[in-house]
Order: sequence, then structure tokens, then C-alpha cells
Amino acid sequence: MNTNSPRARKWGLILALGLCAVEPLVAQKIKVSVDKSADFGHYQRYAWGKNYLITHQGSTDQKLIGDELSNSIDR
Repeated sequence: MNTNSPRARKWGLILALGLCAVEPLVAQKIKVSVDKSADFGHYQRYAWGKNYLITHQGSTDQKLIGDELSNSIDR
């Protein structure tokens, strides 16, 4: 099929619009519940578990992002 034909452009536009419409459906929904009466002031330490952060970054950048997140939470 000739990619410059009006029919190919029409189907390409329909496909692109369809992909844009589907994109929001892929997001995860997260529910969080918090006990606001809990007093965390008496805890002296905590530990970080395994980092399951998944990004489209390279491994070096992903480590930097994870470290920055951990450091900002520690502060």
C-alpha cells in the first residue's frame, strides 16, 4: 500500500487517535489507607525494602532516580 495515499493517511490517523484514547486506560489505580491516629514519633529506625521502581530510563539513571527518592524521603 502506498503510504502517501489518502486511505493510508486516514487509517494512520485513526490508529494514532485510537492509541491516544487507550493510553489513559493503562494507568494503575492505587488505594491507600492511613491510620491518622498512629504515632510514629517513638520509632527510632526504619529500613528500605527492595526497590521496585520501573522506568524507561537506563540502569544508571534509574539508580540515580531511586537514590534521590530515598534521600528526599529520609530528609
